[in-house]
Amino acid sequence: MTAFTINAQEPFEYKIKSTAYKDPANQKLSITTNIGTITGLKEWLRFNPLTWSLYGVPPADLTGNYKVTLTVSDPYKGTVTDSFDMKVNSKPTVHPTNGPITPTYQSG
Repeated sequence: MTAFTINAQEPFEYKIKSTAYKDPANQKLSITTNIGTITGLKEWLRFNPLTWSLYGVPPADLTGNYKVTLTVSDPYKGTVTDSFDMKVNSKPTVHPTNGPITPTYQSG
């Protein structure tokens, strides 16, 4: 899977394509994730195993890099794992008339 960069306080949704994983015997596949074990993600990111969709809205105070692992299984317990990186940026500050405010930094 691809890496994602998203902003805090902005809705995120990604649907994994049904063609992304195939079983050689054409068995129905199921997907589970590790997001319930990742502090920072488990509070807001959800996975719908019926639609293979990840969705949620990161809170304002969340930033960082996270690795999400997917486990794809067939009915006979054959599995494959896949992972992707998710980077959450702070939401840019927007001035009501001038657009985004670029952060400035001062040295020492």
